[in-house]
Amino acid sequence: MSKKAIGWIVLAIITIVVVLGIVFYRDTKTGPIEEIRIGAILPMTSWAAYVGESCKHGIEMAITNAVLGSRTRLIVEDSANDPKTGLNALRKLKDVDQVPIVFCVMSSVAEAVLTQAPDQPALLSVVSQSRATENRPNAFRYFLSSNMETKAMAAFLRSRGVTNAAFLYVNDDFGLDALNCFSRHFLALGGQIIFHEAFDKAGSQVADIVVKTLAEKPQAVFFAGYGAPIALIAQRLKESRYSGMICSFSSFSAPTVLAQAGSAAEGVFVSTTGFDPAKPSDSVQLNFVKMYETTFGKTPDHYAAYCYDLMSIFLKCWEESDHDLDLTLKRMCNVHSFKGVIGEATCGPDRDFQFPVSVKVIANGTLVEP
Repeated sequence: MSKKAIGWIVLAIITIVVVLGIVFYRDTKTGPIEEIRIGAILPMTSWAAYVGESCKHGIEMAITNAVLGSRTRLIVEDSANDPKTGLNALRKLKDVDQVPIVFCVMSSVAEAVLTQAPDQPALLSVVSQSRATENRPNAFRYFLSSNMETKAMAAFLRSRGVTNAAFLYVNDDFGLDALNCFSRHFLALGGQIIFHEAFDKAGSQVADIVVKTLAEKPQAVFFAGYGAPIALIAQRLKESRYSGMICSFSSFSAPTVLAQAGSAAEGVFVSTTGFDPAKPSDSVQLNFVKMYETTFGKTPDHYAAYCYDLMSIFLKCWEESDHDLDLTLKRMCNVHSFKGVIGEATCGPDRDFQFPVSVKVIANGTLVEP
């Protein structure tokens, strides 16, 4: 064999060794990504089951539309909207399923999870508690906080000449935080809370509480909660021919709550972002609503939209970060002017996404400018 031929053979062997070395280095560095496991702690039972179902659907749609969707496995655990059950779900997801990140909803559950594991990488939605991500370095919240909603409503009420209000709230972490936030913002603007009281998650005390509320003759009644109890509050106020302003959180605008409230929903003021499934304002919202209705046979609510956006952001950052979780979380911190279903969002301080917030009024089942 000639020296020239031997030289070509040696060169070929060296080339093969170099290529294999690069591939080996890459595989040992990142590992083959055969499946992305994402845990989700959702209230699939209890009175909050409708929230859990919407969140699950939103997450599933985001996975379906993602580049890495076919290699993404969603593992759902039921929290029953109970902190202890949520902690058990976290242990199972970490110890048995070995998921690197969890998607968690509902304020009380998220607080329990992140108090137990403050460094846990977590995606939070339907978590209103104002400081949900503070001192939790790997947690991201994509939802209107109580601070944001009450600040907007306090300013709106004062702009309408309201100087006193009653505040009713669900008796959990979300409700207590909402009371504190509204008190701070309303008092700072010269307003006064002349009555406040908590109601249980079943709403069994609502009728009596409304009677006590009206006895104080407030100019406005503002209430925070979820599901049937807040629909019942609106009904009781309307049945009592209350003539003041009736106000609630964005949770009141969920299709499930509007259906429960019936005609009593008309004229209720709610704090909200730019998403109304009954009136999509751009192609992003329209495509989301159409796909959701086609897939699940019903109109999406804002819970589904928030979860869809948050999971979309995570999976996009995961793809752009070459499947490295630390880099993914760093990239999420730099998300700016993300155009999602909810509207334009930017990751703010403490990894708390910020959205434009306004107050609208319900008219004919849709949100309109007051």
